[in-house]
Amino acid sequence: MPQPDQPQIVSLSVDECLPLRQQVLWPDRDISFSRVEGDEQAQHFGIRERDQLLCCLSVFACSDNRVQIRKFATATGYQGQGLGTHLLRAVLNTLKETQVTLDARLSASAFYQRFGFIPVGETFYKSDIAFIRMQLTP
Repeated sequence: MPQPDQPQIVSLSVDECLPLRQQVLWPDRDISFSRVEGDEQAQHFGIRERDQLLCCLSVFACSDNRVQIRKFATATGYQGQGLGTHLLRAVLNTLKETQVTLDARLSASAFYQRFGFIPVGETFYKSDIAFIRMQLTP
């Protein structure tokens, strides 16, 4: 049971995630740009306050023992308050025996390193934004 001061993690549908993904990750693009292949099969998690989604991320199964975290977003007014940390920690706790990869914006790579993710591969770009693949091995 969550502590009274700890936000509760909820399961979401992809359609519940899309507006926040678009607002935070690709605000200059159409909402359809925030939908990715495999969204319908992925697991989506988030933190809500009343009816507002404050933070979300999605977990995509790649193989029996490997998943990829994608589309991690925290509402602009709530960034830096620990919501993303709380959500990522909770999701990673359910994936303890699983290899986890993600494509981090280079500007956020230090955040993921705090959880034990290490860079693998070279920097790449999507729409002029620098990314690096990162991995967490059990």
